[in-house]
Amino acid sequence: MAREDYEQYKKLLLQLHEMNRQGTDQTDEADVIRDQMDAPGYRLNEKELERVNGLSADLYMLTGEEILESPDLPDIDIEFSKAYKAKDWDRVLEILRKRDPQLQAHLVAKIRILCWSKLGDNDVALLFAEHALKLKPDDAEYRRSVEILRGDFQSDTFTGQISSPKQLSLNIPEMSLLQPA
Repeated sequence: MAREDYEQYKKLLLQLHEMNRQGTDQTDEADVIRDQMDAPGYRLNEKELERVNGLSADLYMLTGEEILESPDLPDIDIEFSKAYKAKDWDRVLEILRKRDPQLQAHLVAKIRILCWSKLGDNDVALLFAEHALKLKPDDAEYRRSVEILRGDFQSDTFTGQISSPKQLSLNIPEMSLLQPA
């Protein structure tokens, strides 16, 4: 991946989604951001394009506007388990977009925290950690995730990845993506 183009595109995409959240995504300023996305967008490879398109879809969770894809997997739970065990984080996110809509939102956010941080996108993981904490304000695991991810960004030596897997350890329960918890 040409990480610079990916990071630039992602930054602009996050700005655009924030404008959507604020109701200012149909402004001239938003159009300027869309135009700025063109150059790095053209330089993204297929995998990067799939990732940012998936990110865009995931971000709608934060505003309650997420639209799930049709579940075209006959054994979605088995596919999820295989991808999770293989640490194929892009695939886990892809499968998560086909889940049962009644699955608890904080669990969906929890999986997204893990996946996005493992992909090196801690800025995105932080958004989902903050969302999970908003949904479950007394949850110590979510609070700790926010603290760790915020700490990473405030560091002068931020590398874009959690330095130790033990730092961000989320207990992902066995669950069915077809049936609500």
